[in-house]
Amino acid sequence: MKSLLEAGIRKILEERIKICIEQSKIEQISYKIEAGKPVDEIVRIAEENSYDLIVMASSRISSLIRLLGSTTKGVIDSIKKPILIIHE
Repeated sequence: MKSLLEAGIRKILEERIKICIEQSKIEQISYKIEAGKPVDEIVRIAEENSYDLIVMASSRISSLIRLLGSTTKGVIDSIKKPILIIHE
């Protein structure tokens, strides 16, 4: 089951990475597929590596005030690296 899920995720990511590279001047995009609690895994991987930027999406909206999702907020509160949040 895990292998099947990872294959589907990998396909989606590679399609989106191809679009990003074709439409921008970005030369390299890397990704990792991990299982576990999202905040813990993102923070662990970010601290183990020297990434220039962590990019996350946040789609939570509450009334007229936009709020960050719990995973995005958890990462921001737990790490001292640059994070770009994209609101979907």
